[in-house]
Amino acid sequence: MNLRYTLRARKFRTKWDPAEIDWIMDNVDDGGVVFDIGAHKGGWTYWLRKAVGNSGRIFAFEPQPNLHCYLEKIFSSNYWNNLTLEELALSNTAAPVRMFIPGKPGSTSPGASLKQEVLNHEPEMHSTQVSRTTLDDYVAGAAIEKIDFFKVDVEGSELDLLEGAAGTLRDYQASWIIESEARHIGEDGVIKLFSIMEKTGYEGRFFLAGQLIPVSQFSFSKHQGRETERFWDHPDYCNNFLFTRND
Repeated sequence: MNLRYTLRARKFRTKWDPAEIDWIMDNVDDGGVVFDIGAHKGGWTYWLRKAVGNSGRIFAFEPQPNLHCYLEKIFSSNYWNNLTLEELALSNTAAPVRMFIPGKPGSTSPGASLKQEVLNHEPEMHSTQVSRTTLDDYVAGAAIEKIDFFKVDVEGSELDLLEGAAGTLRDYQASWIIESEARHIGEDGVIKLFSIMEKTGYEGRFFLAGQLIPVSQFSFSKHQGRETERFWDHPDYCNNFLFTRND
């Protein structure tokens, strides 16, 4: 296994997203079927693979071409034969689209987005055309009988993804962790996301200091404030939301 990849993945559990990864390890069972939508460098994929074991299935999506190639090498070298890696963006339609990536041409970024306005603050960006489909179409085409968990990190396209996942939301008893921020989709957009999930039968909570708090207690001023330079590092800043079925 690539040592650099493993060490980076471990930082997600020890430093960057410890409560989220701990929840996955406690609640996603061996043999489960999971989706990593917006895999980036595969930090969460590593833990999802550990959670479901050799008998589970992992579907990872990363549309940035250079990152897809990197992940392909990592996953194949580890002989993860139960992992399917797709060079696809998931949204509300099936048509090619431009992805905007902060930095110089050829670079990759966790902030890459299908929404150019999300990156208007960036001093430099480039774009590339990527393939796109809906989650409903993908799930139907892959003939997946059950899904246990979705992780979604799509930098401002989460509402489009959910629009293209109405059937999946309705038909599968999966849990979701969705990253969403008012700086990307506005406060109304985050509230709409909460509403979509609630109307589909989900209870929403957010991760704060190792605890799960109901979204009814979420405050944009407190939990997504942008007063400091690196506001995302503030201990009260929260952008990962857990949704579990009520029924």
